[in-house]
Amino acid sequence: MMKVLDTTVDAGMLVKDLELFLSTYNLWDEKQISLTSISGNNDWDCTTGSMLDMPKPERYYSTLNDGLQNTYMGELIKKYKNYYRWRLLCVTPMSTYTIHHDTFENKINKRIHIPITTNEHAYFCFFDKEPSDGEEVKVTYYNLKPGTVYEANTSILHTAINHGQTSRYHMVGVRYEDAQIDK
Repeated sequence: MMKVLDTTVDAGMLVKDLELFLSTYNLWDEKQISLTSISGNNDWDCTTGSMLDMPKPERYYSTLNDGLQNTYMGELIKKYKNYYRWRLLCVTPMSTYTIHHDTFENKINKRIHIPITTNEHAYFCFFDKEPSDGEEVKVTYYNLKPGTVYEANTSILHTAINHGQTSRYHMVGVRYEDAQIDK
């Protein structure tokens, strides 16, 4: 479910980039921000929301937005060039995402997560199966740490929760593998 890809990310540089980026473009209130787009013209919301609402397939959103050129965030996106549709995702304090799975044409959906800020009460959670009334379901919790790069199979039922007092920011990219999904 969760695989560590790298443990040498400079967490301090990422926090500085994040604060400068959000301030420069006045994006502090946004929960999802597009870091890549089709043209690179700072289209900060072209890949937010459902992929079904986007006019082109996700792989077309692979050009780093101009405002991230010459930044550490941009350097990391370029380093992991096999991923596309990069976004900055914020889970605010005392909130959770819907429980869902990311599937497309029976392919395995891999997401790369680069934590920037988090807290000890923010988790990425995987469910072993879809719950039904009165049934116990195993949920595995991961507290993703800044300074580390993770890859997750999000074809599996999952969510993100933050019951801490500070926002959790992650850079997230996507790629698909041509294999059947194990359910």
